[in-house]
Amino acid sequence: MHQEQTVDPSWAGQAQRSFQADLASLATTLPFQLQSLDCRTTSCLATLRWESAAAAARNSRRFIRRYGMNCGIDFLMPDRGTDVSASTNGVVTTVIFDCEASRASGGQSDSP
Repeated sequence: MHQEQTVDPSWAGQAQRSFQADLASLATTLPFQLQSLDCRTTSCLATLRWESAAAAARNSRRFIRRYGMNCGIDFLMPDRGTDVSASTNGVVTTVIFDCEASRASGGQSDSP
C-alpha cells in the first residue's frame, strides 16, 4: 500500500517531476486541479479536485494514457455512499500510479 512505503529519494523525486509535468499538461484540457502528488518507493498518489462527480466520471478514461513514467493506473472515485451532490467545493478523486513493475525494468516510458 502506498502510505506504508518509505520515500526512496533516488526515484521519488524523478517520478514526482515526471507526473507533475504530465498532470499539468492534462489539466490544460480537463477540468481538474491537482491538489497533491506524493511519490514514495514504487508508487505515486495524486489527489485531484473536480467541479463535480459527473465531470470526474466523464473524464476518468482520459487518465488511461501514456505518462513519462510507465506505470499502472487506478482512478478512484469517491465512495458510493459519499454524498457529493451538495458539495460546493467540488469532488476529490485519487489516482494511484503503481510503478513497481516499471522500476524493475528501468522505469522510463519509451514514448517521446
